[in-house]
Amino acid sequence: MVPLSVRDRFLNPFPRRPVALLVGNISQEPYCNNLLPIVNGFARWCTVEILEPMGIPGFVGSGGARPAPVPAEPLLELIGSHRPDMVVCLGGGLVLPDEVRRGLPDSIVTVGLALSDPLGLEASLVIGKAFDLFYTQDPNTIPHYEGEGIAVRTCLPAVDPGLYRPTPGGEPCDVLYVGKWTPYRHRLVEALSTHCKVRVHTRTGETRFSVPVHPPLTTPDQLARACSAARLALETALVELPGSPLDGTHRITNRPQFAAACGTPSLSEPFANLALFFEPGREIATYSDEYELVEAAHRLLDDHRERARVGRRARRRVLRQHTWVPRARKIIDDVRACRSARSA
Repeated sequence: MVPLSVRDRFLNPFPRRPVALLVGNISQEPYCNNLLPIVNGFARWCTVEILEPMGIPGFVGSGGARPAPVPAEPLLELIGSHRPDMVVCLGGGLVLPDEVRRGLPDSIVTVGLALSDPLGLEASLVIGKAFDLFYTQDPNTIPHYEGEGIAVRTCLPAVDPGLYRPTPGGEPCDVLYVGKWTPYRHRLVEALSTHCKVRVHTRTGETRFSVPVHPPLTTPDQLARACSAARLALETALVELPGSPLDGTHRITNRPQFAAACGTPSLSEPFANLALFFEPGREIATYSDEYELVEAAHRLLDDHRERARVGRRARRRVLRQHTWVPRARKIIDDVRACRSARSA
């Protein structure tokens, strides 16, 4: 290996391949659907080490409902043995304990990802200041962070096209819906079910849908097979958080990205930030109520060529702009800038 020159060391704060310690319950189903793509994105640029708090005796997770401190001893052990350049907490309300943060050298940058915003926002507003860099996936939350004096950055939802791609073996259906029950979502599913075959995957034991339901899709392979076998996928972007200032807003989830990566177009409510992800009418179909939903679904189900075109455009958009490789690279670049500022 050729030694780095003084100039190279100044331009590149990482004199070696950077090391990222990712803290999250990455193998826990179904969260692995969202977390494994992040691991793969960082692995493209870094040496990745993983700490899963759920495997540590005494750890109590909160699912993002409240702060969940990571046990200090195993965390410090990994930091000491691997000397990471960054410690990245992958949602779930995970936060580094005060005694760990106080003892970290300036060479280590702490990063927090709020992957469920606006869900879990209350916990994120508590832990946001504990990180050197903090990211939200929902632009609508930014004023709320700023109101608490938290410098937040945007890291939009993304997927891994190596995990989510056209995959045979799923159960064919007209429209796939993956998600929880609410009265609003039930109304949409019920309207669709009177006109086409809807396949619902939801929580085990859920009985409130008026159509037969199927178990949750707990791994990327299961999810990719289901998305690939569906002709359309239903997205519900409406935020339903009674009592929250963000109740009634809209945000995209990973669901249309999963489907698009598999070549399947989605149906979603229109909202201001939708164009950040898909172009309405070309890469995604939109509806404002159950009647428009049925019309939009019928239009695409009856026109195979147009449905295929929308699916291809959506897949190209995801591959071009919404994968975790560039998302991870942006975070790593921010970490570099943070380290450079500290050493200046």
